[in-house]
Amino acid sequence: MLKPVLLVEDKPDDRDLVVRALKRVNCPLLIHTVATGREAIDYVTGQGQHSDRDQYPMPVLILVDNELQDMNGPQMIRELRQHLKNCPILTFTGNESPAVVTEAYDAGATGVLVKPPRLAELEKQMNAVCEFWINWCRLPASSPVRAEES
Repeated sequence: MLKPVLLVEDKPDDRDLVVRALKRVNCPLLIHTVATGREAIDYVTGQGQHSDRDQYPMPVLILVDNELQDMNGPQMIRELRQHLKNCPILTFTGNESPAVVTEAYDAGATGVLVKPPRLAELEKQMNAVCEFWINWCRLPASSPVRAEES
């Protein structure tokens, strides 16, 4: 069975690289991509074009660029956490300063990934992420939580 993964990345070249890496991992994935924080929130809440859960299933993993055009990673993670209690949300960053890492975790990120400089390293990183979060880790069945339930 394919596991749905949501990738939130506004730069088309970066998005394409991550999708290429995800397609080569050792996990059966259904990859959905959006380019803005607003689209990610609409996806998770089933709004607009994402209302069909057969076509846009709830993700089991969300990968977020830390710097989007419409909002930064921590802003989006805070918003997503209002709707998702247990879904792993990992953020990508090219800036591994302690302040950036701390801000991501304080916002509710499950992990912070430093963007590797080469595709081969990105493939290894994505394989490790998927191996752990999809193949090994088990989350409660009630991962999606609506804000009014929390």
